[in-house]
Amino acid sequence: MEKLKWYNPVHRTWELENMTYRIYAGSSEALADLKATEIAL
Repeated sequence: MEKLKWYNPVHRTWELENMTYRIYAGSSEALADLKATEIAL
């Protein structure tokens, strides 16, 4: 999870967005070639 954090200069801390991310993987950018899944952090 550490690699998904971003630096918040207002709070001066590294933070992780608590949300649902949609992830795509495939052999091209064509929608027919993509598989999708979601993960919640």
